[in-house]
Amino acid sequence: MAEPLATFLAQPATIRLLDDLPVPLMIYQHDGVLIAMNREAEEFWGAPRAAIVGQFNLLNDPQSVAQGSRELFARALAGERFTTDPVIYDTAQVDLGAAIDSREDRRIWIQATIFPLYDADAQPSHVVLMHQNVTARMEQQAAISAAREEIVQQREAIDALSSPVIQVWDGILTVPLVGHVDARRAMAITERILEAIVEYQADIVILDITGVPVVDTTVAAALMQAARAVKLLGSQVVLVGVGSEIAQTLVGLEVDLNEVVTRANLKAGISWAFATLGLRVTPA
Repeated sequence: MAEPLATFLAQPATIRLLDDLPVPLMIYQHDGVLIAMNREAEEFWGAPRAAIVGQFNLLNDPQSVAQGSRELFARALAGERFTTDPVIYDTAQVDLGAAIDSREDRRIWIQATIFPLYDADAQPSHVVLMHQNVTARMEQQAAISAAREEIVQQREAIDALSSPVIQVWDGILTVPLVGHVDARRAMAITERILEAIVEYQADIVILDITGVPVVDTTVAAALMQAARAVKLLGSQVVLVGVGSEIAQTLVGLEVDLNEVVTRANLKAGISWAFATLGLRVTPA
């Protein structure tokens, strides 16, 4: 099959047909030697076909082997048709021969569709690779991932600023909450409170919800979850900043506040904490 196929590929009509294809295409013998390529492949690799057809071996090129060319080649010769995951290539490092070593150095992402050609006995004898430059897509995905990571970091920074854990006195922490509290933020706040309790050996945590505009089921559940978690560490929660509207909401939601001490404002909460710990502020 090798000679008839090589003869067929060398015919002008076949060459024109391959050159009309809008994708880079390369055909290899079963031993990995390149026997044909089209014009798109020449432009893709920056190499004239006359210099590398019959010379380049996909199974011996170090960079191609490192990218798994031998395993992929074996799959195709076993009759499989597939598309590879994108891999990055340094085009100047592909071993295409010393005659074309002045090619432009480009690092590009390549995805290949690979399938076999069959001989007269219906046995796979050659392997076809159609390449696609997916660098723009991969760079876009990388940019989107970086942007998402930056958004996550910014959100974490904003959350930390909008709900800082402040040490008021030895054994006393206060956490002023500002803005909307959703399930994700509530979990982050609880984690910071627990970490601060361990770090400062705090006995009392004052949760100030003066800056929380709406208390719904999510916020109420978060407050109770935080209170229970704090209690497990041997500390106590004081809830302050509960206005009349929020008080009515909590009653309407049937929130059990028996485990939580409530005070009107931060000053009252700090005063209760001082009294509970046997502390007193005296004039200088």
